[in-house]
Amino acid sequence: MVIKLFGERLVSVYGLLGVGGFVLGIAVLAIVCRVKKVSFDDVIYVYVWAGIMAIVGAKALYLLLDIQNIMAAFQKGGNYLTSYLKAIFGGGLVFYGGLGGGMLGVFLACRYFKLDFRAILATAIPTLPLAHAFGRLGCHTVGCCYGVPVRGHFGKMYTNSMFAPNNVLLFPVQLTESICDFLIFGILIFLLVKTPTEKLKKSNLPEIYLIMYSVVRFVLEFFRGDAVRGHFLIFSTSQWISIVILIAAGISCVVRTKQKRKTI
Repeated sequence: MVIKLFGERLVSVYGLLGVGGFVLGIAVLAIVCRVKKVSFDDVIYVYVWAGIMAIVGAKALYLLLDIQNIMAAFQKGGNYLTSYLKAIFGGGLVFYGGLGGGMLGVFLACRYFKLDFRAILATAIPTLPLAHAFGRLGCHTVGCCYGVPVRGHFGKMYTNSMFAPNNVLLFPVQLTESICDFLIFGILIFLLVKTPTEKLKKSNLPEIYLIMYSVVRFVLEFFRGDAVRGHFLIFSTSQWISIVILIAAGISCVVRTKQKRKTI
């Protein structure tokens, strides 16, 4: 889906929403840093690094999981290949790849600028579900990450999508996930404001986010209709990743809580 901006220039709504989420995240960080009396310069450097690495990770994992369709497109060639490649690079991102890439970006940036990894991550973590919410709105416009077929009047029907089946009423799973991300963002902002600045180094905000999102993602995967990420046994690839993240984040919370009690 594209719209006209600045005269006759066509702009992808998917890309516009992604950029909008990233820019809004910067505005949120500026406010948070002022409230928490944290250096905005330090946080914004890490934020940009994390954003770049997140895009790289999300795109890399998407291409890896979609390798069969990519090879088939090359075999067909011609206009189909051109259209398919445009669709892939105009959209097509795997969030968990972006999550891994973004976390790596935060770690590397903190090492480079000699900053406390957990304090910076806790400060910036609310911007992740915020940017993701806008990204899912972008998915809703182009049809990637589409939902299962539904009956009735509640759903989304695409008529010219390169990703979703056209002229079929689908569960709006992207829109649902976007709403959940906005709710998670609100919860994290509330908890961040309530956390004293000096305690950010020991904050469990990153784990809290991972636990909330992994539960949401696990449930919503049952309403996903695209099979590009594959299945193993009874769950999708993303559900298995969600289980691993949920367990790891839960263990981290328990261990860190015990360490705090021993310190006290």
